Amino acid sequence: MNSSYYGYWEYWNLYHKVTFDGEDRLIYINPGVDNIDITRDLYSASKEWMSIMDYGKYEPPIRVIGGDPTVEGDSAGAIYFMTNGWRIYIDDKVDIFGSIYSDDYDSPYLTGEIANLVFSQVSNLVDRIAVESTADSAELVSNKVWSEVLADKFSEDAAGSLVSSYDDKLDNIKDDTSKLDSIKNDTEKLYFIEDEIKKLDSIKDDTSKLDKIKEKTEMLPDGIERGKPISNFSVVLIDSNDHISPKPGLSDITGKVSKDGKGFGLLTNTIYEVGEGIYKVDLTADEMDAEVLVLKFDASGADTRVISFITSS
Repeated sequence: MNSSYYGYWEYWNLYHKVTFDGEDRLIYINPGVDNIDITRDLYSASKEWMSIMDYGKYEPPIRVIGGDPTVEGDSAGAIYFMTNGWRIYIDDKVDIFGSIYSDDYDSPYLTGEIANLVFSQVSNLVDRIAVESTADSAELVSNKVWSEVLADKFSEDAAGSLVSSYDDKLDNIKDDTSKLDSIKNDTEKLYFIEDEIKKLDSIKDDTSKLDKIKEKTEMLPDGIERGKPISNFSVVLIDSNDHISPKPGLSDITGKVSKDGKGFGLLTNTIYEVGEGIYKVDLTADEMDAEVLVLKFDASGADTRVISFITSS
Protein backbone atom coordinates (compact mmCIF):
# COMPACT_ATOMS: atom_id res chain seq x y z
CA MET A 1 0.00 0.00 0.00
CA ASN A 2 1.48 3.40 -0.93
CA SER A 3 0.94 6.80 0.66
CA SER A 4 -2.19 7.53 -1.37
CA TYR A 5 -4.14 5.46 1.19
CA TYR A 6 -3.50 7.95 3.99
CA GLY A 7 -6.49 9.99 5.05
CA TYR A 8 -9.03 7.19 4.60
CA TRP A 9 -8.72 5.35 7.92
CA GLU A 10 -12.39 5.82 8.85
CA TYR A 11 -13.27 3.74 5.83
CA TRP A 12 -11.38 0.72 7.22
CA ASN A 13 -14.18 0.26 9.78
CA LEU A 14 -16.34 -1.15 6.98
CA TYR A 15 -13.92 -4.08 6.62
CA HIS A 16 -13.91 -3.82 2.84
CA LYS A 17 -11.21 -5.40 0.72
CA VAL A 18 -10.71 -2.12 -1.14
CA THR A 19 -10.26 1.57 -0.34
CA PHE A 20 -11.91 4.34 -2.40
CA ASP A 21 -9.98 7.54 -3.25
CA GLY A 22 -12.62 10.00 -4.45
CA GLU A 23 -10.15 12.78 -5.26
CA ASP A 24 -7.99 10.66 -7.59
CA ARG A 25 -10.91 8.41 -8.59
CA LEU A 26 -9.00 5.25 -7.76
CA ILE A 27 -10.04 2.04 -6.01
CA TYR A 28 -7.10 0.51 -4.16
CA ILE A 29 -7.01 -3.21 -3.37
CA ASN A 30 -5.98 -3.50 0.26
CA PRO A 31 -2.72 -5.24 1.25
CA GLY A 32 -2.98 -9.03 1.65
CA VAL A 33 -6.12 -9.30 -0.49
CA ASP A 34 -5.64 -11.92 -3.20
CA ASN A 35 -9.18 -12.16 -4.59
CA ILE A 36 -11.90 -9.68 -5.45
CA ASP A 37 -15.54 -10.35 -6.26
CA ILE A 38 -16.73 -7.56 -8.58
CA THR A 39 -20.30 -7.65 -7.30
CA ARG A 40 -19.62 -7.82 -3.56
CA ASP A 41 -16.17 -6.26 -3.07
CA LEU A 42 -16.40 -3.45 -5.64
CA TYR A 43 -19.97 -2.66 -6.70
CA SER A 44 -21.71 -3.20 -3.33
CA ALA A 45 -18.76 -1.74 -1.44
CA SER A 46 -18.87 1.42 -3.59
CA LYS A 47 -22.51 1.97 -2.66
CA GLU A 48 -21.71 1.58 1.03
CA TRP A 49 -18.75 3.93 0.69
CA MET A 50 -20.87 6.64 -0.95
CA SER A 51 -23.46 6.36 1.83
CA ILE A 52 -21.07 7.39 4.65
CA MET A 53 -19.74 10.82 5.59
CA ASP A 54 -19.66 13.15 2.59
CA TYR A 55 -18.47 10.60 0.00
CA GLY A 56 -21.76 10.98 -1.82
CA LYS A 57 -20.36 14.13 -3.39
CA TYR A 58 -18.26 11.98 -5.75
CA GLU A 59 -19.52 10.50 -8.99
CA PRO A 60 -20.37 6.78 -8.72
CA PRO A 61 -17.37 4.65 -9.69
CA ILE A 62 -19.26 1.64 -11.13
CA ARG A 63 -22.34 0.94 -13.20
CA VAL A 64 -23.86 -2.46 -14.10
CA ILE A 65 -25.88 -4.06 -16.92
CA GLY A 66 -27.43 -7.54 -17.26
CA GLY A 67 -28.75 -9.76 -14.50
CA ASP A 68 -32.10 -10.11 -16.28
CA PRO A 69 -33.91 -13.46 -15.88
CA THR A 70 -33.61 -15.77 -18.90
CA VAL A 71 -35.00 -19.34 -18.79
CA GLU A 72 -35.46 -22.07 -16.20
CA GLY A 73 -34.43 -19.93 -13.26
CA ASP A 74 -31.22 -18.75 -14.92
CA SER A 75 -30.25 -15.15 -15.55
CA ALA A 76 -28.04 -13.15 -17.87
CA GLY A 77 -24.62 -12.49 -16.44
CA ALA A 78 -24.04 -9.12 -14.80
CA ILE A 79 -21.36 -7.02 -16.52
CA TYR A 80 -19.84 -4.04 -14.70
CA PHE A 81 -18.22 -0.88 -16.05
CA MET A 82 -15.85 1.52 -14.32
CA THR A 83 -17.31 4.95 -15.09
CA ASN A 84 -16.80 8.67 -14.43
CA GLY A 85 -13.02 8.31 -14.81
CA TRP A 86 -12.65 5.74 -12.01
CA ARG A 87 -10.12 2.90 -12.22
CA ILE A 88 -8.89 0.00 -10.09
CA TYR A 89 -5.30 0.24 -8.86
CA ILE A 90 -3.43 -3.09 -8.65
CA ASP A 91 0.16 -3.52 -7.47
CA ASP A 92 0.18 -7.26 -6.69
CA LYS A 93 -1.31 -10.52 -7.92
CA VAL A 94 -5.06 -10.81 -7.36
CA ASP A 95 -7.93 -12.93 -8.73
CA ILE A 96 -10.85 -10.95 -10.06
CA PHE A 97 -14.26 -12.70 -10.09
CA GLY A 98 -16.73 -11.10 -12.45
CA SER A 99 -16.84 -9.07 -15.66
CA ILE A 100 -15.71 -5.45 -15.52
CA TYR A 101 -14.72 -2.96 -18.22
CA SER A 102 -14.17 0.78 -18.47
CA ASP A 103 -16.31 3.52 -20.05
CA ASP A 104 -13.34 5.91 -20.22
CA TYR A 105 -10.21 3.81 -20.69
CA ASP A 106 -9.06 0.76 -22.60
CA SER A 107 -8.81 -1.08 -19.30
CA PRO A 108 -10.50 -0.61 -15.92
CA TYR A 109 -7.16 -1.42 -14.25
CA LEU A 110 -4.25 0.81 -13.37
CA THR A 111 -1.17 -1.20 -12.42
CA GLY A 112 1.95 -0.54 -10.41
CA GLU A 113 5.44 -1.21 -11.65
CA ILE A 114 5.73 -4.55 -9.82
CA ALA A 115 2.24 -5.84 -10.56
CA ASN A 116 1.90 -9.56 -11.24
CA LEU A 117 -0.89 -11.32 -13.04
CA VAL A 118 -4.58 -10.61 -12.63
CA PHE A 119 -7.05 -13.47 -13.19
CA SER A 120 -10.51 -12.49 -14.33
CA GLN A 121 -12.92 -15.36 -13.53
CA VAL A 122 -16.42 -14.80 -14.85
CA SER A 123 -19.54 -16.91 -15.34
CA ASN A 124 -22.88 -16.99 -17.19
CA LEU A 125 -22.38 -14.94 -20.35
CA VAL A 126 -18.58 -14.98 -20.40
CA ASP A 127 -15.89 -17.57 -19.84
CA ARG A 128 -12.99 -17.54 -17.38
CA ILE A 129 -10.07 -15.61 -18.82
CA ALA A 130 -6.56 -15.02 -17.40
CA VAL A 131 -4.71 -11.91 -18.57
CA GLU A 132 -1.67 -9.88 -17.60
CA SER A 133 -2.35 -6.78 -15.51
CA THR A 134 -1.27 -4.22 -18.09
CA ALA A 135 -3.26 -1.66 -19.98
CA ASP A 136 -2.67 -3.41 -23.30
CA SER A 137 -3.59 -6.86 -21.94
CA ALA A 138 -6.74 -5.45 -20.36
CA GLU A 139 -7.91 -4.41 -23.80
CA LEU A 140 -7.29 -7.95 -24.91
CA VAL A 141 -9.43 -9.08 -21.99
CA SER A 142 -12.33 -7.01 -23.23
CA ASN A 143 -11.95 -8.13 -26.83
CA LYS A 144 -11.63 -11.79 -25.91
CA VAL A 145 -14.60 -11.71 -23.55
CA TRP A 146 -16.89 -10.11 -26.11
CA SER A 147 -15.59 -12.46 -28.81
CA GLU A 148 -16.43 -15.44 -26.61
CA VAL A 149 -19.85 -13.99 -25.78
CA LEU A 150 -20.77 -13.33 -29.38
CA ALA A 151 -19.24 -16.51 -30.78
CA ASP A 152 -20.55 -18.98 -28.22
CA LYS A 153 -23.80 -17.44 -27.05
CA PHE A 154 -25.35 -15.16 -29.63
CA SER A 155 -23.97 -16.09 -33.05
CA GLU A 156 -26.52 -16.78 -35.74
CA ASP A 157 -24.85 -20.07 -36.60
CA ALA A 158 -24.86 -21.21 -32.97
CA ALA A 159 -28.50 -20.24 -32.52
CA GLY A 160 -29.45 -21.94 -35.76
CA SER A 161 -27.57 -25.06 -34.75
CA LEU A 162 -29.31 -25.08 -31.38
CA VAL A 163 -32.76 -24.68 -32.97
CA SER A 164 -31.94 -27.37 -35.52
CA SER A 165 -30.83 -29.70 -32.74
CA TYR A 166 -34.11 -29.22 -30.87
CA ASP A 167 -36.07 -29.68 -34.11
CA ASP A 168 -34.29 -32.98 -34.68
CA LYS A 169 -35.09 -34.08 -31.14
CA LEU A 170 -38.74 -33.14 -31.59
CA ASP A 171 -38.84 -35.08 -34.86
CA ASN A 172 -37.34 -38.08 -33.10
CA ILE A 173 -39.95 -37.81 -30.36
CA LYS A 174 -42.71 -37.63 -32.99
CA ASP A 175 -41.27 -40.71 -34.73
CA ASP A 176 -41.07 -42.60 -31.45
CA THR A 177 -44.66 -41.58 -30.61
CA SER A 178 -45.81 -42.81 -34.01
CA LYS A 179 -44.00 -46.10 -33.44
CA LEU A 180 -45.63 -46.46 -30.03
CA ASP A 181 -49.05 -45.83 -31.58
CA SER A 182 -48.31 -48.49 -34.19
CA ILE A 183 -47.24 -50.94 -31.48
CA LYS A 184 -50.41 -50.13 -29.54
CA ASN A 185 -52.55 -50.84 -32.63
CA ASP A 186 -50.70 -54.10 -33.27
CA THR A 187 -51.16 -55.10 -29.63
CA GLU A 188 -54.90 -54.44 -29.84
CA LYS A 189 -55.03 -56.58 -33.00
CA LEU A 190 -53.21 -59.37 -31.18
CA TYR A 191 -55.69 -59.19 -28.31
CA PHE A 192 -58.55 -59.40 -30.85
CA ILE A 193 -56.94 -62.40 -32.54
CA GLU A 194 -56.39 -64.03 -29.15
CA ASP A 195 -60.07 -63.61 -28.31
CA GLU A 196 -61.07 -65.09 -31.67
CA ILE A 197 -58.76 -68.05 -31.10
CA LYS A 198 -60.41 -68.63 -27.72
CA LYS A 199 -63.80 -68.59 -29.42
CA LEU A 200 -62.59 -71.09 -32.02
CA ASP A 201 -61.20 -73.31 -29.27
CA SER A 202 -64.59 -73.16 -27.55
CA ILE A 203 -66.34 -74.11 -30.80
CA LYS A 204 -63.82 -76.91 -31.27
CA ASP A 205 -64.59 -78.20 -27.77
CA ASP A 206 -68.32 -78.05 -28.50
CA THR A 207 -67.79 -79.89 -31.79
CA SER A 208 -65.81 -82.56 -29.98
CA LYS A 209 -68.67 -82.98 -27.51
CA LEU A 210 -71.16 -83.24 -30.38
CA ASP A 211 -68.99 -85.87 -32.04
CA LYS A 212 -68.99 -87.90 -28.84
CA ILE A 213 -72.78 -87.61 -28.58
CA LYS A 214 -73.09 -88.62 -32.20
CA GLU A 215 -70.92 -91.68 -31.60
CA LYS A 216 -73.20 -92.73 -28.75
CA THR A 217 -76.43 -92.11 -30.64
CA GLU A 218 -75.16 -93.97 -33.69
CA MET A 219 -74.69 -96.99 -31.48
CA LEU A 220 -78.38 -96.96 -30.45
CA PRO A 221 -80.71 -99.39 -32.21
CA ASP A 222 -82.87 -98.03 -34.98
CA GLY A 223 -86.03 -99.24 -33.17
CA ILE A 224 -88.30 -102.28 -33.02
CA GLU A 225 -88.26 -103.88 -36.44
CA ARG A 226 -91.67 -104.65 -37.99
CA GLY A 227 -92.45 -108.33 -38.50
CA LYS A 228 -89.43 -109.48 -36.49
CA PRO A 229 -90.21 -111.71 -33.50
CA ILE A 230 -89.08 -110.63 -30.04
CA SER A 231 -88.08 -113.10 -27.38
CA ASN A 232 -88.54 -112.46 -23.67
CA PHE A 233 -90.55 -109.24 -24.05
CA SER A 234 -90.85 -108.07 -20.41
CA VAL A 235 -93.57 -106.22 -18.54
CA VAL A 236 -94.10 -105.14 -14.92
CA LEU A 237 -97.56 -105.72 -13.41
CA ILE A 238 -98.59 -103.45 -10.49
CA ASP A 239 -100.56 -104.50 -7.40
CA SER A 240 -104.21 -103.35 -7.77
CA ASN A 241 -104.41 -102.62 -4.02
CA ASP A 242 -101.81 -99.82 -3.78
CA HIS A 243 -101.25 -99.20 -7.54
CA ILE A 244 -97.54 -98.78 -6.84
CA SER A 245 -95.89 -102.04 -5.89
CA PRO A 246 -94.99 -104.73 -8.45
CA LYS A 247 -97.25 -107.78 -8.02
CA PRO A 248 -95.45 -111.16 -8.00
CA GLY A 249 -97.05 -114.65 -8.11
CA LEU A 250 -99.66 -113.98 -10.78
CA SER A 251 -100.67 -117.09 -12.76
CA ASP A 252 -103.76 -116.19 -14.74
CA ILE A 253 -102.26 -113.43 -16.89
CA THR A 254 -103.96 -112.72 -20.22
CA GLY A 255 -102.00 -111.03 -22.99
CA LYS A 256 -103.55 -109.39 -26.07
CA VAL A 257 -102.28 -107.40 -29.07
CA SER A 258 -103.89 -104.74 -31.33
CA LYS A 259 -102.24 -104.03 -34.70
CA ASP A 260 -102.66 -100.69 -36.46
CA GLY A 261 -105.81 -99.78 -34.50
CA LYS A 262 -107.66 -103.04 -35.02
CA GLY A 263 -109.30 -105.14 -32.34
CA PHE A 264 -107.33 -107.04 -29.70
CA GLY A 265 -106.39 -110.67 -30.21
CA LEU A 266 -104.85 -113.13 -27.74
CA LEU A 267 -101.08 -113.57 -27.75
CA THR A 268 -99.90 -116.92 -29.05
CA ASN A 269 -97.31 -117.78 -26.38
CA THR A 270 -97.63 -118.31 -22.64
CA ILE A 271 -96.64 -115.58 -20.22
CA TYR A 272 -94.10 -116.58 -17.57
CA GLU A 273 -93.04 -114.94 -14.32
CA VAL A 274 -89.45 -113.71 -14.14
CA GLY A 275 -89.71 -112.60 -10.51
CA GLU A 276 -90.51 -109.63 -8.29
CA GLY A 277 -93.54 -108.66 -10.33
CA ILE A 278 -91.84 -108.88 -13.72
CA TYR A 279 -93.25 -111.21 -16.43
CA LYS A 280 -92.12 -112.19 -19.96
CA VAL A 281 -93.55 -113.44 -23.20
CA ASP A 282 -92.26 -114.27 -26.71
CA LEU A 283 -93.90 -112.21 -29.47
CA THR A 284 -94.29 -113.93 -32.84
CA ALA A 285 -93.46 -112.43 -36.26
CA ASP A 286 -97.16 -112.25 -37.10
CA GLU A 287 -97.92 -110.40 -33.86
CA MET A 288 -95.12 -107.93 -34.72
CA ASP A 289 -96.35 -107.37 -38.27
CA ALA A 290 -97.83 -103.87 -37.83
CA GLU A 291 -96.66 -100.29 -37.74
CA VAL A 292 -98.46 -99.45 -34.49
CA LEU A 293 -98.67 -102.15 -31.85
CA VAL A 294 -100.63 -102.04 -28.57
CA LEU A 295 -100.06 -104.78 -25.98
CA LYS A 296 -102.53 -105.29 -23.13
CA PHE A 297 -101.93 -107.44 -20.00
CA ASP A 298 -104.65 -108.38 -17.43
CA ALA A 299 -104.48 -110.50 -14.26
CA SER A 300 -106.51 -110.90 -11.08
CA GLY A 301 -104.96 -108.73 -8.31
CA ALA A 302 -103.05 -106.51 -10.74
CA ASP A 303 -103.80 -103.32 -12.64
CA THR A 304 -104.29 -103.60 -16.39
CA ARG A 305 -101.05 -102.72 -18.16
CA VAL A 306 -101.11 -101.21 -21.68
CA ILE A 307 -97.92 -100.74 -23.75
CA SER A 308 -97.84 -99.18 -27.25
CA PHE A 309 -94.96 -98.68 -29.66
CA ILE A 310 -94.18 -98.01 -33.29
CA THR A 311 -92.09 -100.37 -35.37
CA SER A 312 -89.62 -99.49 -38.09
CA SER A 313 -89.49 -100.93 -41.56
